[in-house]
Amino acid sequence: MHMIPRLGILAILGTLLLLARPESLQAQWLSAQGAEDERVVLVGLVDDLELPEATAVVIRRPARQPGDVILVTSETRPPDLAKAFAMLQRSRLRQGARVERELRAPITRATAVPRDGRAVAASATVLRALEEADPVEIDGLGSLRVVPTVTILPERGS
Repeated sequence: MHMIPRLGILAILGTLLLLARPESLQAQWLSAQGAEDERVVLVGLVDDLELPEATAVVIRRPARQPGDVILVTSETRPPDLAKAFAMLQRSRLRQGARVERELRAPITRATAVPRDGRAVAASATVLRALEEADPVEIDGLGSLRVVPTVTILPERGS
């Protein structure tokens, strides 16, 4: 049980490697390699989540690449994004790397602060990077500002 928060932190910290890439290289990496890599989660900035209480939405898609996407708005706070990463990791632990049907999980405002502040700090870095990212066309979602993050993919039952 205590492994899930650590996995969430590692997932978010993997983002920092991608954020060091210049924007053009980031877009090339996303289109050429990242969309096929099961470890990649896209964090995408949208104007509206269309769910009144949601601060983020985790989407797991079976027939599209990338398969895992977290949508946020300009109102999303770092603890909310950290909560979304933790939820995605729990889903991956239960269902594996791929899902058979699309899943959408709304994330509500985080009320508890994680014990380890690194997840929130890394989430803040992702949210800042989204503000500066160039829009990229994402299959099924349209043109979004995105930050690809690399996560550690846990095996089911581990």
